[in-house]
Amino acid sequence: MGKKVKKETEAPAADVFDPVNVETKNAKTAVLMLTSPEQEVLLKACESLYRFAEKGEENRVQIMNFGGSGTPLRSGEE
Repeated sequence: MGKKVKKETEAPAADVFDPVNVETKNAKTAVLMLTSPEQEVLLKACESLYRFAEKGEENRVQIMNFGGSGTPLRSGEE
């Protein structure tokens, strides 16, 4: 049997941002995530808000009330 050679991994580039996993249990935070330029973040926020809204009318109203200035829910394109 041959000796196993350990592969050397390259160090990440200094200008690369390390991924951050975020979990939220607050619908308002998910609404704020809708302003993200990252597609994966947008998809997760939309899925989460959809599931929350499906639970009842009160949740849908709550989500719409979060849409103040600076959030995409009240952009004036209504």
